[in-house]
Amino acid sequence: HRVGPNSSALCVTMTRDPRSAVIGWLQPDAQVRLHLIEGTRALLGYLEEENAHLAGGWISVVRLDGCATLRRILEETENQRIQRELNQHLKELEAEGIDTLEALKMLDEAQDVLLCESSSASSKHSSARISSKLGSKLSSRMGSKIGSRRSSADRRTSRSTSQHHTPRTPRTLAWPKVADQFVGPPEKQEQRETVIGGWRQITDPIWGRPLYVSPVQGRSTWGVNEVIKTGGLDDLLLNRSWELCCIDPEALEIQKAEDWFLNVYATPSLTGEAIAHWEKGRMIIVQMFDAKTGVATVLIPPMEIEGDAATGYVSYAMRDGRPLLKAMVAPIEEWPELPEGQLYAGAKPPEGEFLEGPFFNVLPLKQAELIVTIGQDVGSDQWAKMPRGYRLRHFAEILGFRARLPDLEGGGWVSLCNAKGMPHFRKQPSEAPELDLPDELSSRGSKSSKLSSAHGVHRRKGHFPVVWPGLGIWIPDVPPVPVPKPEPKSLPELLYAMGTGRALCDWQRMALEPYKEMVWKNRHAPSTTRLHDLLRLRIWKPAVVETEWLHLREAEDERSRRIASMPQGSLVVTQWVTSTGSVRLLFPEEEDDPSPGIAWADLGGAEGACVVLLEEGLDFWVEPRGGHVADEDQEDSDQFRPTKLSVRETWESDSPHVGSLQRGDVVQLAEISGRFGRVVRIKSIEDSDEAVGGWLDLYTEAGWSCLRKRFPGQVHPEEVKRRILKDSVESVLLQLSQEVEQTGSKKEEEIFEEEEAELPELLRELGELEAKSLYTRDWREAIDPIWGRRYFINRWSGQVIHKLTRYGVAEAVVRLTVYFNNLSVNAAGLHREEWPDKKLKQLEDSAIPGFAAMADVPDQRVAVKFLAGPEDPIENSEPPTPNDSEDSITGEATYRPARSDLKVEVMLKAPGVKAAWASAALQRLMADAEIFSNHIAEVLGSVPQIWLLQLKDGEPFTMVRADLEEMDIARESDLAERARSKASEIEELAALVDTEFVELRKNLMWSRPKSMQYAFHQIGEVNARAMCEGLEMAYNADHAQKDPSHLEEISIWGCSIGNGGAVALANALAIGCGEKLQSIILDENDIGAAGAKALGVGLQSCPFLRELSLPKNPLGKGFTSLLSGLGPNLKVLDAAEANLDDEAALATSKTITRWPFLRSLRLAGNAMTILGIDALVRSMLLAKDLQQLDLRGSSTTPLAVEWHRLMKLLQKGNIDTRKLRL
Repeated sequence: HRVGPNSSALCVTMTRDPRSAVIGWLQPDAQVRLHLIEGTRALLGYLEEENAHLAGGWISVVRLDGCATLRRILEETENQRIQRELNQHLKELEAEGIDTLEALKMLDEAQDVLLCESSSASSKHSSARISSKLGSKLSSRMGSKIGSRRSSADRRTSRSTSQHHTPRTPRTLAWPKVADQFVGPPEKQEQRETVIGGWRQITDPIWGRPLYVSPVQGRSTWGVNEVIKTGGLDDLLLNRSWELCCIDPEALEIQKAEDWFLNVYATPSLTGEAIAHWEKGRMIIVQMFDAKTGVATVLIPPMEIEGDAATGYVSYAMRDGRPLLKAMVAPIEEWPELPEGQLYAGAKPPEGEFLEGPFFNVLPLKQAELIVTIGQDVGSDQWAKMPRGYRLRHFAEILGFRARLPDLEGGGWVSLCNAKGMPHFRKQPSEAPELDLPDELSSRGSKSSKLSSAHGVHRRKGHFPVVWPGLGIWIPDVPPVPVPKPEPKSLPELLYAMGTGRALCDWQRMALEPYKEMVWKNRHAPSTTRLHDLLRLRIWKPAVVETEWLHLREAEDERSRRIASMPQGSLVVTQWVTSTGSVRLLFPEEEDDPSPGIAWADLGGAEGACVVLLEEGLDFWVEPRGGHVADEDQEDSDQFRPTKLSVRETWESDSPHVGSLQRGDVVQLAEISGRFGRVVRIKSIEDSDEAVGGWLDLYTEAGWSCLRKRFPGQVHPEEVKRRILKDSVESVLLQLSQEVEQTGSKKEEEIFEEEEAELPELLRELGELEAKSLYTRDWREAIDPIWGRRYFINRWSGQVIHKLTRYGVAEAVVRLTVYFNNLSVNAAGLHREEWPDKKLKQLEDSAIPGFAAMADVPDQRVAVKFLAGPEDPIENSEPPTPNDSEDSITGEATYRPARSDLKVEVMLKAPGVKAAWASAALQRLMADAEIFSNHIAEVLGSVPQIWLLQLKDGEPFTMVRADLEEMDIARESDLAERARSKASEIEELAALVDTEFVELRKNLMWSRPKSMQYAFHQIGEVNARAMCEGLEMAYNADHAQKDPSHLEEISIWGCSIGNGGAVALANALAIGCGEKLQSIILDENDIGAAGAKALGVGLQSCPFLRELSLPKNPLGKGFTSLLSGLGPNLKVLDAAEANLDDEAALATSKTITRWPFLRSLRLAGNAMTILGIDALVRSMLLAKDLQQLDLRGSSTTPLAVEWHRLMKLLQKGNIDTRKLRL
């Protein structure tokens, strides 16, 4: 309603209210700056001098009809102002009657006159050469030229006045002065009226993350790529939300390091492997500076055109405060002086308005030239091209990511980087100061020193440009410098450059040209080394095989093909260990393998660690042909000339020889240094007392080892062979001596003839010995390296068999007998039980896991018996007498205990013929009586209800004595063993049911309860079957046919019903007992995959089931089948700590749509990777009513990186992130 002069002015009011007092009017084309925008009103800031009194007033930026009253413009550049003045001056010349072409010609003639006057007679030749070279250079760079020029003095004056915003006085008609070789842009110029995007960066007050807001478009986002793709890079640089910086360290130690890089990390903590390495002089874009930590958030441009940018983190200062980054543009406000060592809240500002160069054009390889435009707008006309490698002293002006070239370079605008942040220029980094002055500085006073002494110019690395009056700037030609060939880094330098990570462990053996020397080369860097250095620096680690057989496979996946098996005690080289428990090993096929392979194995299993690190102080057998080679391949062709290992004085290969070792010698490892070790011989196979000690190769350069660890109780095959040979030789000599005594006068030739005649008799004896080989000592055990099967070799005939049961060979057993006081099988507490024999059997079974752990053997190889103590105990302990028994292990005399009430017999059966397989661990424990007693007390103390065997309540039981012996027992045939297992199964099925459940089975038919609840009651499979039989009888009863189903809730917690009980329950549900069932709770019942599959079938007959709880049951692979039986009314599903994997997670995510009423899904404590977790989180988008998804403790890998992605995924689907527990 308020109209200004000529009905076109803009009203300026006192306050934001449009109805407030009017303080003035803004005419069209007036330039203003806005301090604040609220709605359609804006607060005026800076104004031109004629409108300065209106500052602080309010205007309308949008009218009521939606039309804008303002348009955004860019600042007038120096070239634009010059062009405007030239056009104005040409109009003045035309007004005086001078033709335009004639005026341009007069300007050219004036330029030639000035050029001739500025040239002296002594430098005609040099000036002509410079002028021609510079002219060709600028003409190819700039394209066209303009005749109107201005002097550099006027240019500096105009720049200073424009910066102080002083009004310009009208100029009189005069000839313009010629500039120093300035070539202006064409007359036509374009500039955008607006800048797209309008993005601003703020800090989210809740998350503390940078948030990008576009006030004009009304958009906000956390994504950097969304901002960049909409042109936000220019906006964020113009409004100084982001900073354009250059990597230019001031530290002298970094300036001198030519191979220094700025490491870029993926996390603000600057840990882990660097994701990028940026060289000195590179331009980068910084999003945020953190002065507390000295970490800057930077923009990582994409490597491909269509790729996306990313965010990284760098350290922008050293620990002492010296900066690593310099800003390209001076800050708006001057920073205060900081104490030494304190960090700036940003990059170090330049000394002037913009950072000084020189700068080099470093375009991507696919781009040969950089476009130079007329105006600042990237869409303005192109009028020149800048080739790759072009050198600039500085930039005249920088706005956003656009920079104006200096006048001496012809003007125009270029992009410092592309729209995604890839830099186009690189600054020459600062060099460390030199003590010696260059020769060129001493001869700067001479005018012709730069032109006549070319070699003086070339001696200096950096060249100072020369400015000639009337000619402009001339930079001497720099001869091409050959690129130095990169030298391979040493291993410590490579470790420092690469940081930590898997790449350090990835090496391969190859021949080094041209000498064919074998070295280890890194797959990710040009560096070579030796196996000794890899082991010495702990990149690779030596290890020993602890398990009986270590099976090697091709890949990390457990399902990959098996390629070999290494026996116990073999020395291997481990490369790295994965988070899934797999280890990668070096696998040479020969002693000097030119290209050793790699193999994968399990780091450990249920029986303990498979591979342990090599330590000093261990005992080893010497195996010259390889510690992991089979015994058959170890034997020498000539037993009188055995293969020997050389022992040196030091670890160097050329050190003096101090001794030798042969197969069967026992050495102790005293010191480890890389792939070498210092050993001391503690036992000789030749029964020699000579002390041998020194250094030998633990591994060859290919990773082949000639040692094998010696475990307690083991006997080397070579020692056994020598004993047998010795015994046979002695028996033959004895027989010969007897025959010589009988015959007396037989000749030596006749003796030999008789020996030859007795050869068939010897074969017959060997056959008889083979037939009588019923003991374990007559057989030798080995493992097939291809199939991994155990086989046995007869020591007499060499016959090979795979099953000892077919020949009736005895079974190797270790018997541990322990005597106790205050414990007895005749205790009153045990006989008060309803079934004492059954309770005693339960106590014996409960003790099996403890004794199996002591011996480090599987549970199925252990049998425990509780027996009564000696019938005739000796009251007083007497010293041993010669008539006492002899211990089978130590050979020492033993005597009986003073008194014992309970005798515990533990039988440990070996899988082969080596009883030491089970006795080795027990011997180590029995070496220390106190430790062994503590272990025995712990085992019996862990047996439930052991107090039933106590004779005197309140008094502790004590161990009196323990005996350990190795023996052979008769082995039953396969048929007898199968018959016995079948009989035990039948006996178990026919076992007596507890009285409680016998009565329950009878009463269920009449009581027909709606709920059955048992908590931590040892029901077992037999009683569970009886209970389910009662349910079936109640369902099929004649009096209940009108309403056969009665059960609505089943709660059985911790009752150990097992798979048998689960199958019985599934059968009862399948016939119809669960038609009204709404809740099933079966926590901690030892239900495995078989029971889960059966329940899946039975649950199909439970249409109203709302809650199913199966936590702490090893469901495993059966969980998938269980899901198929769940109906649509399910609300709660609990399968925590159920051994579920990714397969179960994927099946759950696919099935979740069948449960529209699902409220709670609990899968905590399982073993899933990010694949399974991601599938479950995405399924939340389909189950809108799901209130809780519990996955705590279910990830096998840390989820710190994936956490934000999963949260963002839920937010996009409008899902409350608090529903996910991860």
